[in-house]
Amino acid sequence: AIAGEMTKAGRYEEAMEVAEKIEDVLKRVCALEEIAKGMAKAGRFEEAMGVAEEIEYVFKHLEVLREIAKEMVKAGMRERAREVFEEAIKVAEKIGDVDTEKCSKALGEIAEEMAKAGMKERARKVFEEAVKAAEKIKVAWRRSEALGEIARGIAEVGMTKRAREVFEEAVEVAEKIWNAWERSEELRLIALGMAKVGMSEEAMKVAERIGDTWRRSGVLREIAEEVAEAGMGEKAREVFEEAIKVTEEIKDAWRRSVALGWIAEEMAEAGRFEEAMKVAEKIEDAWEQLKALI
Repeated sequence: AIAGEMTKAGRYEEAMEVAEKIEDVLKRVCALEEIAKGMAKAGRFEEAMGVAEEIEYVFKHLEVLREIAKEMVKAGMRERAREVFEEAIKVAEKIGDVDTEKCSKALGEIAEEMAKAGMKERARKVFEEAVKAAEKIKVAWRRSEALGEIARGIAEVGMTKRAREVFEEAVEVAEKIWNAWERSEELRLIALGMAKVGMSEEAMKVAERIGDTWRRSGVLREIAEEVAEAGMGEKAREVFEEAIKVTEEIKDAWRRSVALGWIAEEMAEAGRFEEAMKVAEKIEDAWEQLKALI
Protein backbone atom coordinates (compact mmCIF):
# COMPACT_ATOMS: atom_id res chain seq x y z
CA ALA A 1 0.00 0.00 0.00
CA ILE A 2 2.77 2.45 0.93
CA ALA A 3 4.80 1.76 -2.23
CA GLY A 4 1.66 2.07 -4.30
CA GLU A 5 0.68 5.41 -2.78
CA MET A 6 4.23 6.73 -3.17
CA THR A 7 4.10 5.74 -6.84
CA LYS A 8 0.84 7.63 -7.30
CA ALA A 9 2.50 10.66 -5.70
CA GLY A 10 5.45 10.40 -8.10
CA ARG A 11 7.90 9.52 -5.33
CA TYR A 12 9.39 6.62 -7.27
CA GLU A 13 12.80 6.36 -5.59
CA GLU A 14 11.19 6.07 -2.15
CA ALA A 15 8.67 3.58 -3.54
CA MET A 16 11.58 1.47 -4.83
CA GLU A 17 13.19 1.49 -1.39
CA VAL A 18 9.94 0.25 0.15
CA ALA A 19 9.48 -2.41 -2.57
CA GLU A 20 12.96 -3.77 -1.98
CA LYS A 21 12.08 -4.42 1.66
CA ILE A 22 9.12 -6.65 0.73
CA GLU A 23 10.16 -10.26 1.35
CA ASP A 24 7.20 -11.95 -0.36
CA VAL A 25 8.28 -12.40 -3.99
CA LEU A 26 4.82 -12.04 -5.57
CA LYS A 27 3.98 -8.91 -3.58
CA ARG A 28 7.37 -7.40 -4.39
CA VAL A 29 6.83 -8.14 -8.08
CA CYS A 30 3.41 -6.45 -7.97
CA ALA A 31 4.93 -3.38 -6.32
CA LEU A 32 7.73 -3.20 -8.89
CA GLU A 33 5.20 -3.60 -11.70
CA GLU A 34 3.19 -0.64 -10.41
CA ILE A 35 6.32 1.50 -10.03
CA ALA A 36 7.57 0.68 -13.54
CA LYS A 37 4.19 1.49 -15.11
CA GLY A 38 3.96 4.71 -13.10
CA MET A 39 7.41 5.77 -14.27
CA ALA A 40 6.52 5.01 -17.88
CA LYS A 41 3.36 7.12 -17.67
CA ALA A 42 5.45 9.93 -16.23
CA GLY A 43 7.85 9.71 -19.18
CA ARG A 44 10.71 8.26 -17.13
CA PHE A 45 11.18 5.43 -19.60
CA GLU A 46 14.76 4.30 -19.03
CA GLU A 47 14.21 4.21 -15.28
CA ALA A 48 11.06 2.17 -15.91
CA MET A 49 13.10 -0.24 -18.02
CA GLY A 50 15.56 -0.60 -15.15
CA VAL A 51 12.75 -1.47 -12.75
CA ALA A 52 11.31 -3.94 -15.27
CA GLU A 53 14.62 -5.81 -15.24
CA GLU A 54 14.21 -6.42 -11.51
CA ILE A 55 10.82 -8.14 -11.96
CA GLU A 56 11.46 -11.83 -11.31
CA TYR A 57 8.25 -13.26 -12.82
CA VAL A 58 8.68 -13.55 -16.57
CA PHE A 59 4.98 -12.98 -17.34
CA LYS A 60 4.89 -9.77 -15.29
CA HIS A 61 8.18 -8.66 -16.82
CA LEU A 62 6.67 -9.13 -20.26
CA GLU A 63 3.50 -7.23 -19.39
CA VAL A 64 5.52 -4.29 -18.06
CA LEU A 65 7.70 -4.16 -21.19
CA ARG A 66 4.57 -4.00 -23.34
CA GLU A 67 3.12 -1.17 -21.22
CA ILE A 68 6.38 0.79 -21.37
CA ALA A 69 6.45 0.43 -25.17
CA LYS A 70 2.83 1.65 -25.40
CA GLU A 71 3.66 4.75 -23.35
CA MET A 72 6.71 5.39 -25.55
CA VAL A 73 4.48 5.31 -28.63
CA LYS A 74 2.17 7.86 -27.01
CA ALA A 75 5.20 10.07 -26.35
CA GLY A 76 6.23 9.87 -30.00
CA MET A 77 9.27 7.67 -29.31
CA ARG A 78 8.41 5.10 -31.98
CA GLU A 79 11.93 3.79 -32.61
CA ARG A 80 12.66 3.24 -28.93
CA ALA A 81 9.21 1.68 -28.56
CA ARG A 82 10.05 -0.69 -31.41
CA GLU A 83 13.19 -1.79 -29.54
CA VAL A 84 11.20 -2.46 -26.38
CA PHE A 85 8.54 -4.37 -28.32
CA GLU A 86 11.33 -6.51 -29.81
CA GLU A 87 12.67 -7.17 -26.33
CA ALA A 88 9.16 -8.19 -25.26
CA ILE A 89 8.94 -10.56 -28.25
CA LYS A 90 12.17 -12.28 -27.17
CA VAL A 91 10.79 -12.75 -23.66
CA ALA A 92 7.53 -14.16 -25.09
CA GLU A 93 9.45 -16.60 -27.30
CA LYS A 94 11.33 -17.90 -24.25
CA ILE A 95 7.98 -18.52 -22.57
CA GLY A 96 7.13 -20.77 -25.54
CA ASP A 97 9.67 -23.31 -24.30
CA VAL A 98 7.51 -24.00 -21.25
CA ASP A 99 4.01 -22.71 -22.09
CA THR A 100 2.91 -22.38 -25.72
CA GLU A 101 -0.52 -21.05 -24.71
CA LYS A 102 0.86 -18.08 -22.77
CA CYS A 103 3.44 -17.54 -25.51
CA SER A 104 0.75 -17.32 -28.20
CA LYS A 105 -1.35 -14.95 -26.09
CA ALA A 106 1.63 -12.69 -25.36
CA LEU A 107 2.77 -12.58 -28.98
CA GLY A 108 -0.78 -11.80 -30.15
CA GLU A 109 -1.07 -8.90 -27.69
CA ILE A 110 2.34 -7.51 -28.66
CA ALA A 111 1.47 -7.77 -32.37
CA GLU A 112 -1.81 -5.92 -31.81
CA GLU A 113 -0.05 -3.06 -30.00
CA MET A 114 2.64 -2.88 -32.69
CA ALA A 115 0.02 -2.69 -35.42
CA LYS A 116 -1.81 0.10 -33.58
CA ALA A 117 1.52 1.94 -33.36
CA GLY A 118 1.89 1.80 -37.14
CA MET A 119 4.37 -1.09 -37.20
CA LYS A 120 2.07 -3.22 -39.34
CA GLU A 121 4.58 -5.25 -41.33
CA ARG A 122 6.40 -6.41 -38.22
CA ALA A 123 3.07 -6.96 -36.51
CA ARG A 124 1.97 -9.33 -39.30
CA LYS A 125 5.02 -11.50 -38.70
CA VAL A 126 4.48 -11.52 -34.94
CA PHE A 127 0.82 -12.47 -35.43
CA GLU A 128 2.01 -15.44 -37.53
CA GLU A 129 4.39 -16.44 -34.74
CA ALA A 130 1.42 -16.27 -32.35
CA VAL A 131 -0.65 -18.52 -34.64
CA LYS A 132 2.18 -21.05 -34.89
CA ALA A 133 2.54 -21.10 -31.11
CA ALA A 134 -1.24 -21.57 -30.68
CA GLU A 135 -1.22 -24.47 -33.14
CA LYS A 136 1.18 -26.32 -30.83
CA ILE A 137 -1.24 -26.25 -27.89
CA LYS A 138 -2.14 -29.87 -27.24
CA VAL A 139 -5.56 -29.47 -25.58
CA ALA A 140 -8.10 -28.85 -28.36
CA TRP A 141 -10.40 -26.40 -26.53
CA ARG A 142 -7.41 -24.35 -25.40
CA ARG A 143 -6.00 -24.36 -28.95
CA SER A 144 -9.34 -23.24 -30.39
CA GLU A 145 -9.69 -20.48 -27.80
CA ALA A 146 -6.14 -19.22 -28.39
CA LEU A 147 -6.64 -19.09 -32.16
CA GLY A 148 -9.94 -17.25 -31.71
CA GLU A 149 -8.32 -14.61 -29.48
CA ILE A 150 -5.49 -14.09 -31.97
CA ALA A 151 -7.98 -13.81 -34.84
CA ARG A 152 -9.89 -11.15 -32.93
CA GLY A 153 -6.66 -9.18 -32.38
CA ILE A 154 -5.81 -9.44 -36.08
CA ALA A 155 -9.29 -8.17 -36.98
CA GLU A 156 -9.03 -5.29 -34.48
CA VAL A 157 -6.12 -3.83 -36.45
CA GLY A 158 -7.86 -4.14 -39.83
CA MET A 159 -6.24 -7.32 -41.17
CA THR A 160 -9.67 -8.74 -41.97
CA LYS A 161 -8.77 -11.39 -44.56
CA ARG A 162 -6.19 -13.05 -42.31
CA ALA A 163 -8.52 -12.74 -39.32
CA ARG A 164 -11.20 -14.72 -41.17
CA GLU A 165 -8.70 -17.46 -41.97
CA VAL A 166 -7.58 -17.79 -38.36
CA PHE A 167 -11.19 -17.70 -37.11
CA GLU A 168 -11.98 -20.53 -39.56
CA GLU A 169 -9.04 -22.52 -38.22
CA ALA A 170 -10.37 -22.00 -34.69
CA VAL A 171 -13.80 -23.26 -35.78
CA GLU A 172 -12.27 -26.36 -37.37
CA VAL A 173 -10.47 -27.18 -34.13
CA ALA A 174 -13.60 -26.51 -32.05
CA GLU A 175 -15.80 -28.79 -34.15
CA LYS A 176 -13.47 -31.71 -33.47
CA ILE A 177 -13.82 -31.39 -29.70
CA TRP A 178 -15.40 -34.57 -28.42
CA ASN A 179 -17.10 -33.11 -25.33
CA ALA A 180 -20.38 -31.48 -26.44
CA TRP A 181 -20.36 -28.76 -23.76
CA GLU A 182 -16.75 -27.75 -24.48
CA ARG A 183 -17.45 -27.78 -28.22
CA SER A 184 -20.47 -25.51 -27.82
CA GLU A 185 -18.60 -23.16 -25.49
CA GLU A 186 -15.66 -22.75 -27.87
CA LEU A 187 -18.00 -22.11 -30.82
CA ARG A 188 -19.77 -19.54 -28.64
CA LEU A 189 -16.52 -17.74 -27.84
CA ILE A 190 -15.49 -17.71 -31.51
CA ALA A 191 -18.90 -16.36 -32.58
CA LEU A 192 -18.77 -13.59 -29.97
CA GLY A 193 -15.21 -12.74 -30.98
CA MET A 194 -16.41 -12.35 -34.55
CA ALA A 195 -19.38 -10.21 -33.51
CA LYS A 196 -17.14 -7.90 -31.46
CA VAL A 197 -15.06 -7.07 -34.56
CA GLY A 198 -18.02 -6.52 -36.87
CA MET A 199 -18.23 -9.97 -38.46
CA SER A 200 -21.89 -10.53 -37.55
CA GLU A 201 -22.73 -12.68 -40.59
CA GLU A 202 -19.83 -15.02 -39.88
CA ALA A 203 -20.77 -15.07 -36.19
CA MET A 204 -24.33 -16.20 -37.01
CA LYS A 205 -22.99 -19.00 -39.20
CA VAL A 206 -20.79 -20.24 -36.37
CA ALA A 207 -23.77 -20.09 -33.99
CA GLU A 208 -25.71 -22.32 -36.40
CA ARG A 209 -23.15 -25.07 -35.78
CA ILE A 210 -24.18 -25.31 -32.12
CA GLY A 211 -26.57 -28.25 -31.95
CA ASP A 212 -28.24 -27.56 -28.60
CA THR A 213 -31.08 -25.05 -29.09
CA TRP A 214 -30.77 -23.67 -25.55
CA ARG A 215 -27.10 -22.78 -26.05
CA ARG A 216 -27.59 -21.63 -29.65
CA SER A 217 -30.37 -19.29 -28.53
CA GLY A 218 -28.07 -17.77 -25.91
CA VAL A 219 -25.24 -17.23 -28.38
CA LEU A 220 -27.53 -15.53 -30.90
CA ARG A 221 -28.84 -13.26 -28.15
CA GLU A 222 -25.28 -12.30 -27.20
CA ILE A 223 -24.42 -11.63 -30.86
CA ALA A 224 -27.51 -9.42 -31.16
CA GLU A 225 -26.38 -7.51 -28.06
CA GLU A 226 -22.92 -6.89 -29.60
CA VAL A 227 -24.46 -5.79 -32.91
CA ALA A 228 -26.91 -3.46 -31.15
CA GLU A 229 -24.10 -1.87 -29.13
CA ALA A 230 -22.26 -1.25 -32.41
CA GLY A 231 -25.24 0.80 -33.58
CA MET A 232 -26.29 -1.66 -36.30
CA GLY A 233 -30.01 -1.49 -35.52
CA GLU A 234 -31.41 -3.35 -38.52
CA LYS A 235 -28.87 -6.16 -38.24
CA ALA A 236 -29.55 -6.42 -34.50
CA ARG A 237 -33.27 -6.84 -35.23
CA GLU A 238 -32.46 -9.67 -37.65
CA VAL A 239 -30.28 -11.49 -35.12
CA PHE A 240 -32.83 -11.01 -32.32
CA GLU A 241 -35.52 -12.51 -34.58
CA GLU A 242 -33.30 -15.52 -35.29
CA ALA A 243 -32.68 -15.91 -31.55
CA ILE A 244 -36.44 -15.88 -30.89
CA LYS A 245 -37.02 -18.45 -33.63
CA VAL A 246 -34.42 -20.82 -32.15
CA THR A 247 -35.70 -20.23 -28.60
CA GLU A 248 -39.20 -21.27 -29.62
CA GLU A 249 -37.73 -24.64 -30.64
CA ILE A 250 -36.51 -25.34 -27.07
CA LYS A 251 -38.60 -28.26 -25.84
CA ASP A 252 -38.40 -27.60 -22.10
CA ALA A 253 -41.05 -24.97 -21.25
CA TRP A 254 -39.16 -23.45 -18.32
CA ARG A 255 -35.93 -23.10 -20.29
CA ARG A 256 -37.90 -21.64 -23.18
CA SER A 257 -39.40 -19.06 -20.82
CA VAL A 258 -36.03 -18.14 -19.31
CA ALA A 259 -34.42 -17.72 -22.74
CA LEU A 260 -37.29 -15.53 -23.98
CA GLY A 261 -37.01 -13.44 -20.82
CA TRP A 262 -33.31 -12.84 -21.48
CA ILE A 263 -34.04 -11.84 -25.06
CA ALA A 264 -36.78 -9.42 -23.94
CA GLU A 265 -34.36 -7.88 -21.44
CA GLU A 266 -31.63 -7.39 -24.06
CA MET A 267 -34.14 -5.91 -26.52
CA ALA A 268 -35.30 -3.42 -23.89
CA GLU A 269 -31.70 -2.45 -23.12
CA ALA A 270 -31.22 -1.85 -26.85
CA GLY A 271 -34.24 0.47 -26.85
CA ARG A 272 -36.50 -1.95 -28.75
CA PHE A 273 -39.35 -1.67 -26.24
CA GLU A 274 -42.35 -2.67 -28.40
CA GLU A 275 -40.52 -5.76 -29.66
CA ALA A 276 -39.43 -6.60 -26.11
CA MET A 277 -43.07 -6.47 -24.97
CA LYS A 278 -44.12 -8.85 -27.76
CA VAL A 279 -41.41 -11.30 -26.69
CA ALA A 280 -42.48 -11.01 -23.04
CA GLU A 281 -46.02 -11.94 -24.06
CA LYS A 282 -44.70 -15.27 -25.38
CA ILE A 283 -43.26 -16.27 -21.99
CA GLU A 284 -45.31 -19.15 -20.57
CA ASP A 285 -43.90 -19.25 -17.04
CA ALA A 286 -45.69 -16.58 -14.97
CA TRP A 287 -42.71 -15.79 -12.72
CA GLU A 288 -40.28 -15.52 -15.64
CA GLN A 289 -42.74 -13.28 -17.46
CA LEU A 290 -43.05 -11.06 -14.39
CA LYS A 291 -39.23 -10.79 -14.13
CA ALA A 292 -39.06 -9.77 -17.78
CA LEU A 293 -41.73 -7.10 -17.35
CA ILE A 294 -40.12 -5.63 -14.22
